[in-house]
Amino acid sequence: MSTPMNPNQPQGGGHYPPQQQPAMAGGPGAQVPQKAPQGAQFTPQQGSGAPTQSRLPSRLGDEGRTSPVSFGRLFAVEMRKMIDTRAGKWLLIAMGVLIIIASVAVMVNGRRTSPEFGNFVAAAGIPMGFLLPILGILTVTSEWSQRTALVTFTLEPRRSRVVLAKWAVGLLFGALSIAFAFAIGALTTFIAQAVFGHDANWSMSWGSVGGNGLAQLIAVSIGIAFGLAFQNTPAAICSYLFIPILVSIVTSFGETMRKVGEWIDLNLTTQPLYNGTMSNEGWAKFAVAHVLWLVVPMVIGFIRLNKREVKSS
Repeated sequence: MSTPMNPNQPQGGGHYPPQQQPAMAGGPGAQVPQKAPQGAQFTPQQGSGAPTQSRLPSRLGDEGRTSPVSFGRLFAVEMRKMIDTRAGKWLLIAMGVLIIIASVAVMVNGRRTSPEFGNFVAAAGIPMGFLLPILGILTVTSEWSQRTALVTFTLEPRRSRVVLAKWAVGLLFGALSIAFAFAIGALTTFIAQAVFGHDANWSMSWGSVGGNGLAQLIAVSIGIAFGLAFQNTPAAICSYLFIPILVSIVTSFGETMRKVGEWIDLNLTTQPLYNGTMSNEGWAKFAVAHVLWLVVPMVIGFIRLNKREVKSS
């Protein structure tokens, strides 16, 4: 007589130990899955293919936040860009060399007369007047010529802060260039006095000293404004060099155009500042001209920068 087969036994007649017998689905011995406590971590048994379930924090808190880039770091980065790039570095070197050459030329040409400190400072201001605005242009346009705009504005999406950092760097290098020019002017004046035997004239009004410094810093700012407006190095440099010349030529024809030129010509409105002879009317003309040459390009540049799509090339 055959023994009936237990449906819970495996085929082949094998028997499970009582503690390892599988329970039927829904049977009395079936194990009910327990709900894992909150925040528990499940580790699969060795050899199983079940994925590991990691515990996640219930609240991220400060772990998911990043601190904004400080203005000091932006300033340091922009200064590093100016020094590390070949264009900026060689422009600074060229400006220093030209300041020295201009001062030496004044010293040699005036060897028969008493050296004047103001003449040396004026000679040093000629190369600065041309190169400091170009330095300001390169400070801004290097983001596109060096193809770093995408990285810069990704790390700091607030583009106006980047521009302000560039402006501060340009003003710093402008101030250092002015100090260098005054130092070279004083040195060449002293050398001329010692070599040629003439008593030097060290007199220079504080209005002229401050006017020279302010004029050069404004020139840097105008260069930054043109660079921001055009966002292209050749276009910005050519526009800065040739548009004022064109305006001076046009305003030289006729009495009416001459009167207009007194209010919009950069050279005419800035010259009294170099001489330290600014009057109330002179300040008014100076303000009108620099609204046209500084404020308007700066505003256009900010609008273009905030609306422009930044690309890698």
